[in-house]
Amino acid sequence: MAVWFTRTGEVAQGKVEEGLRWALKVAEHVNKTSREIHVEVLNNISGRLDRIHWIMRCESLASFEEVISKIDADDKYQAFVREANDKGLFTKIVDELYRVIA
Repeated sequence: MAVWFTRTGEVAQGKVEEGLRWALKVAEHVNKTSREIHVEVLNNISGRLDRIHWIMRCESLASFEEVISKIDADDKYQAFVREANDKGLFTKIVDELYRVIA
């Protein structure tokens, strides 16, 4: 069963452009270091324009858990997370996991 993972960040007021640059840097790093998946960055063009989404597809829940564990253990990824926190780029982060049914 394939799964899709989304991480949505609500960008702090006045920091959308900086947040997008940061999100692209993180996705590029993850894509270089995690050959099993491909992360894409999306932003809204309607509705809430202060949201950035990272999405990735995994072939199974087990492969998702393996990839997430690897990413979370990556020192450079953790440095990116600290950078975003230090700069106050996001006011809220929400993770969601979807099962592919068709």
